[in-house]
Amino acid sequence: MALTFFLAGMGAELIGFGVSTISMSLLPFVLPLQVVIPLVAIISLIATAIVAYKTKTNGLTKLLLPLFGGSLVGIPFGLMSLGSIDERLLATILGVMLILVAVYNLFAKKMPIPYQKKRVGAAVGLMAGFFGATLNINGPLLGIHAANNKRNSAAKRKDIIATYMFVTGVFIVFGHTFAGRVTGTVITHSVLSLPFLALGIFVGAKLFKKLNSLWLRYLIYLMVIIAGLLLII
Repeated sequence: MALTFFLAGMGAELIGFGVSTISMSLLPFVLPLQVVIPLVAIISLIATAIVAYKTKTNGLTKLLLPLFGGSLVGIPFGLMSLGSIDERLLATILGVMLILVAVYNLFAKKMPIPYQKKRVGAAVGLMAGFFGATLNINGPLLGIHAANNKRNSAAKRKDIIATYMFVTGVFIVFGHTFAGRVTGTVITHSVLSLPFLALGIFVGAKLFKKLNSLWLRYLIYLMVIIAGLLLII
């Protein structure tokens, strides 16, 4: 588990997401799913809070508002759907969708979707909120959205993703707490994860300084494809 938390922290610092993607792929092998889901929500909240605070870029409000607007619908719907939907089928659908979109965006010369439009941001926010509440997987969707605005610097892309995930993560963790899913076992594992999460963030910060904007886009797409494959498997 220590390696999982370390990799999760490094992913968060490098691209703004990765905590949920990495943790949800590995932790179910060693912990029950009812522990993993709220645990990952908590460590993702902690990691993205640190990354967003450290990055601090300007002009985020107009980019984030449409995303938050969509998530106001997506998060409650996702939390209410827990226990009544086939999570395996949902994960497979999300995995296939992520791979197709990421592969297309890697090779397409022109983006057919106007990612700068507010309505697109709202739609991405709705889906990210829903999948964040049900599967703890919202980072790859935000990664695709942020990476396709080529006017954003590497730091701004990371800041958009981390800030969004922190704010929505507050509501997701509150929802899990209200539903009684944040147990003593979950809190214990959350505390034990902190040193390894912090070490991962520290190493990720060192590596981030060596990345330019183009390579960050490629890294985001690669992470999205890996996330999709892991969800399907």
